Amino acid sequence: MKILSGLIVTMSFILFITGCKKDDPAAPQSTCKITSIVTGGGAIAISYNTDGTIDSLSVGTAVISYSYSGNIITENTTVSGQFAGKVIVTVNSAGLATNVKSEYSEDGTQWDNEAYDYDGNQASKLTYTSSDGGSAEISTFQWSGGNLVSISDDGDVTNVDYYTDKASQSGDYLSLSQLIQGYEVFRNKNMIKSVTDGTDIINITYVFDNDGKVTSFTEDDGTDQTAYGLSYQCN
Repeated sequence: MKILSGLIVTMSFILFITGCKKDDPAAPQSTCKITSIVTGGGAIAISYNTDGTIDSLSVGTAVISYSYSGNIITENTTVSGQFAGKVIVTVNSAGLATNVKSEYSEDGTQWDNEAYDYDGNQASKLTYTSSDGGSAEISTFQWSGGNLVSISDDGDVTNVDYYTDKASQSGDYLSLSQLIQGYEVFRNKNMIKSVTDGTDIINITYVFDNDGKVTSFTEDDGTDQTAYGLSYQCN
């Protein structure tokens, strides 16, 4: 699940970043924004600008600050005030990322780059390159019914299943992760139910409040279960 795991919200993933180089279902109508994600490993706090874009994300002493200029999003990560990484995102007119460059050194000489192709608003291909050199790595994406259903990555195929009676929302497994990373690549119609790679499978279950917002979800790989709690600020 190499590609999708780069988007999936797990606390270990966030800590890794900070420490190293029938009818269509209707989504809940709400102006609420997710302000924290809590699990056994700690808490992620999210703050917003007045226009609704993310201003910063913090985990312990790590802070990711987001800035916006035209179609460019820049994310600067510091740990205890020291440089830990920089991400430069170019988005298209639909607000989807077409290029994501991650820099791991302050002078920008250590980097990797993800270039995305789209068919309409559906990502069709990813081309990965890095400062280490070597051949570009290509991944392709397949869609069905408005959902990303499979990723082909260097001979490995990851399949994604959905709750077709539940519209995608900010508390969805994938949508939440894209909220945190500050940009979108995939816009699904429905909420993710499971992710399968060979014999490995992650099942996702959600808990909703009376307004239909996700208040928590659990990922279960058959051996371990991890629960995430979500908090909102509503206008």
